Amino acid sequence: MTISRVHNIVAVIAPNIPAMYKAHFGVPMSGAVINAINIRHSRSSVMMVDQEFFTLAEEALKIIKEKKKKSKGNFTSPIFIVITDENCDPKTLQYALGKGAIEYEKFLEAGDPDFTWKRSKDEWHSIALGYTSGTTSSPKGVVLHH
Repeated sequence: MTISRVHNIVAVIAPNIPAMYKAHFGVPMSGAVINAINIRHSRSSVMMVDQEFFTLAEEALKIIKEKKKKSKGNFTSPIFIVITDENCDPKTLQYALGKGAIEYEKFLEAGDPDFTWKRSKDEWHSIALGYTSGTTSSPKGVVLHH
């Protein structure tokens, strides 16, 4: 599986664990943009989520899908990559995998060991997104660049 299309957005819902740290480097190196946590406003095509938060992410996407449906908008569910956590109930991982999620370590194993890092040709290309609701509850996005 590849997520290297330019300008793809990868959302990550996870605590400060090694997979989150690695994603901050691996996602931009693949040519995509990382969006830690907030998937509501970014239209992420890939979503990395700690298994503890899988059902939460799934429920959030259901709400977004319903809102899009009511407004006659399009919604495409992102590809889920689930980060395993040995401290969590293994049933949550099995549930996620049963829903079509890809296990994080299997995702990494499927990578091309000869992949060449795609450096940005322009330092102004996006590398990360951040959102806040601010004091007005109106989403405000910040795009960071290389």
